[in-house]
Formats: sequence, structure tokens, C-alpha cells
Amino acid sequence: PSDNAFMYTLKGILGGYQSYVDIKPQYMNIGVYNNGESRDLWEIKLNLTEDEKKILTLHAWELSHSGAFSYYFFDENCSTLLLRMLEVLRPSIQFKSVSELFVVPQVTYREVSEIFKAKDTGYRSSLKKKINYQFQQLSSSEKKDFSKILYRGKKLEGYKNTKVLDTLIDIWKHKTYSKKVKRTEGPMQQMYQVYLARSKIKRSSEKLEIKKPEIENPLLGHALSLLSLGVGDGSYTLRGRYGFHDFFDSNRGFDHHSYISFLDTEFSNIDSRDRLSIKFVDILSLPSYDMLFKNLSWRGMITYFNSDDFQGYEVLGGIGLSHQIKSTQLFGLITSNIYQNMMKTYSVLGLNSGVKFSITDQVMMTFESQVYEKRLELKGDLKLLSLIHI
Repeated sequence: PSDNAFMYTLKGILGGYQSYVDIKPQYMNIGVYNNGESRDLWEIKLNLTEDEKKILTLHAWELSHSGAFSYYFFDENCSTLLLRMLEVLRPSIQFKSVSELFVVPQVTYREVSEIFKAKDTGYRSSLKKKINYQFQQLSSSEKKDFSKILYRGKKLEGYKNTKVLDTLIDIWKHKTYSKKVKRTEGPMQQMYQVYLARSKIKRSSEKLEIKKPEIENPLLGHALSLLSLGVGDGSYTLRGRYGFHDFFDSNRGFDHHSYISFLDTEFSNIDSRDRLSIKFVDILSLPSYDMLFKNLSWRGMITYFNSDDFQGYEVLGGIGLSHQIKSTQLFGLITSNIYQNMMKTYSVLGLNSGVKFSITDQVMMTFESQVYEKRLELKGDLKLLSLIHI
């Protein structure tokens, strides 16, 4: 619980955690993912026979008492264990993704759905998405009341607007989860006053009708690998990526906040100059910064370069803000780039920014720039790519 996001990622990549099969009532696990981690949940029903259900139950029970596994985000994760358990039910099944370098939940979801011919799908929106939806349903005056109560400590004596109070209760619930219930006395008293005011109103809450965001359905997501070719006047660029999902990819089947790519290799020849780059890992986290959720965005990247004027490594770290406006996403990060080549190691400051907007569900435009300072020169890069996933 004390590990921050960076340590959680690092230890997860390097196998610093043990994983176990833990049997709990379903509503408890739904609460952890939906509320505690604020994730959307997509569900499929498998057409298992009664015997297969019994075997799966007994096998899960056996593992819960005797099994422990080193956990790796990339290839020995929750998806891996799930697929192996399903292979026990039907030994004739061999899931292809188990043998991949990276085992990805979205790919697992699509593969299991296809093999088991699962058609029934369910959806449970995250607490964060529920709060955003509730807030958007408020009128201008109700939003002002919400802000005054949450940020300025407006008194609640006699306040009877259930829509505002219900939204405040959910925002406090989210804050409590994110703080692991470790809250100071002031916020606890403020939260208590909201609950007390709501308890005095003998009227049921309005039922939320949050539509399933079909565009985010994992079944619609692109394949893991990618090829890209660009040709211009006397120049060309060939790019291949093993996985997984970067800022230039379509968001169909994915959320709009997390981008992770591995082994992204690009070879280009521009003005008769060859350039090779291998981006080993690039993690871009873009939670929207707004009135409700003031989250910082960040990026971490490790790249190898080999060109006429530079051969060596770049380590980039950046922090900043991102904002989502309907189908448009913008971000800006202040970056620190550390370069190492055969001669020396040096660092430069820079600015990484980008914008992505969707024209239709299938068509989008994406721009990204990296401007940095080096010997008092400013250099930028603007990309517009067409991608083919394989």
C-alpha cells in the first residue's frame, strides 16, 4: 500500500510482487476495481458445461491454498493465470497470447471471447466516470453549489438538493479510496456533514442511466503489433512496434488516458542521412486535469539512437497536465532528457506537447511535438502518421 505509482510500475516490471489466487464474493472484487481503482469493467459470459464449472471451482480452490506466483506486468500477470486456468478446463485449447512476449488484458478478452463464443456482454462504469456523468447533469447553479461546498466549506444547514449531495457523496467516496482511508480531521468532518445533510432528506436518489461506451469496448481494439511506412520527397521512414498502444493509435477499444509501447523501432533516411532509433519502453499517463480530479500527467521513456551525429541512449522523464474536451485530448509536459553517448553524459530541458481529436469513430488526427533546448537552439518535431496493426 505504501508504494507510489513509480515504484508500483518498477516492481511490477521486475517481478517484485507475489500474486495469489484469492477467493472472495464477486461484489467485493467489483468494488475494488470499480471504486478503489476506478476502472471500467467489461464482462463476458462463457458457455461452460456444469462439469467445467465444477473443475474450475475446485482448481481455483486448490490454487488459493497452495499456489504463489512471481508477478510480472508484461508476461506473468492476471491474464496469464486466467488463460492457464481455462486451458485446464479444455486441454485442446492453446491460447496464442500466453506465448507472446507481452500478455495483454485487452488481447486476452478478445481471445477468450472468440474461442468460447461468448456473446453476452455486461458493463459496469467506474466510480470516476459515474461522478463525471453526475456532475455534467447538474445545472450551472447546482455546479456552483457543488464547488462552494467542496472547496469553500459552504454550510449545509437546510440544504436539500439531492443531486448535488449525491454527487458530493460519490466524490468523497472516491477521495477516501484514493487516500486509502487515511484522511485528516478537516475533510472527515466535511464529509460527515454531507452524509448528515443527505440522511435528513427522505427522497430516493435519481437512477443514473450511463450508456455503455461502445467505442471503448475491448472487442473493438486494434492488434498488438504495428507497421508504419512514410515516404516523401527523397526520404522514407519504416517503423515497427511489437506492442502495445501509443498516442498515435486509435482509442477504439481503449481508454483515453494510458499509453504504453514497447520495442518501437524506426529506421529513416532523410536528406541522405540514415537514422535508427529503438524505443525500448514509452509510458505516457494522461489523466484529465479538471475541477473534479486534479491529476498530474507524466511520461517515462528509454530510447537508443544511432545516426550520423549521435549514437547513444536517451532517458526522458516528464510531468505536466492533460485535459479531455469531448473527443479532443491535449497534453503538455515539462521534460528532462538525459543523453549518454561514447563521449559524455548531458541533460537538457524540454517541452513535450500533443493533441488528438476524433473526426469519426474510425478517423482521427494526432499531432505531437518535442521541443528541447540544446546549445541555445530550439528544435521541434511534428508527426502525422498512418498506421497498420498486425
